[in-house]
Amino acid sequence: MDNIEDNRGGTCAELMSSTAALPNQAPTASDAKTDGTSDDALWAQFNFDQVCVLEQANAELICEGLRIDPNELNLSPCVRFWSHVCMEHGNLIAEVFAHGIPARTIVVALQEAQEQLDAAPCMDEIAAKSAELATQLRAAVTDPGMSVIWSPSAVLERAAEFHFEDAAAQIEDWDMENVQDLFDLLMDIVELHTATGVALADYVDIDHLPSVALPTGCTGENIWVLDRQGQVIAGSALTRTEARVMRIEACDWAFPKTQ
Repeated sequence: MDNIEDNRGGTCAELMSSTAALPNQAPTASDAKTDGTSDDALWAQFNFDQVCVLEQANAELICEGLRIDPNELNLSPCVRFWSHVCMEHGNLIAEVFAHGIPARTIVVALQEAQEQLDAAPCMDEIAAKSAELATQLRAAVTDPGMSVIWSPSAVLERAAEFHFEDAAAQIEDWDMENVQDLFDLLMDIVELHTATGVALADYVDIDHLPSVALPTGCTGENIWVLDRQGQVIAGSALTRTEARVMRIEACDWAFPKTQ
């Protein structure tokens, strides 16, 4: 089993033991065992097909709740939780499936348990089949040694952080040739800010964007950036409906007429 590869390019064992940190969780050691169970016993109850089904259900739930392009997300770190829970508690997961519980219900039920929600309709559905099984699942996923499951909000937050970091680096390295390139980057992160609420000021200093020096006599009022071709971003730089790209000669408000 530990030689099977999946579409992320690693073996089950390698992916399961990934040290990638999840939201609000420091990187963990590669050893996923929390109860002293031997490797052979753990692999004996590990069902790779179950991991794949649960991962897919989790990814679908995440993407349904997102307000950004899911193609910008890297969901591969989610394997940490599903490999962990299916390795250590594969028999419990198999029993839930045996009761005819859908994968999406299992995913939400484990999220409910880990977040210790008062209202837990999906876990209640499992409890209706077997109260003992529901109790065992709650204990399994709330164990201090268990990996943290990715919720849609956590994935969105992490995706936003990565995207902002990439965009901020591109803005800093802008070559000042074509301001439209910079404008597109700024509008991209404005949309991400609207969707996530991540603070733009943590990543972009709008008052110190890369720019060619303004010409003599230009006050710079409502002009944020000038490129080498004489184009500027004018108006409100971080508002799509008010920001615009235009020629600097057209910014007559920034060139006071002399008497």
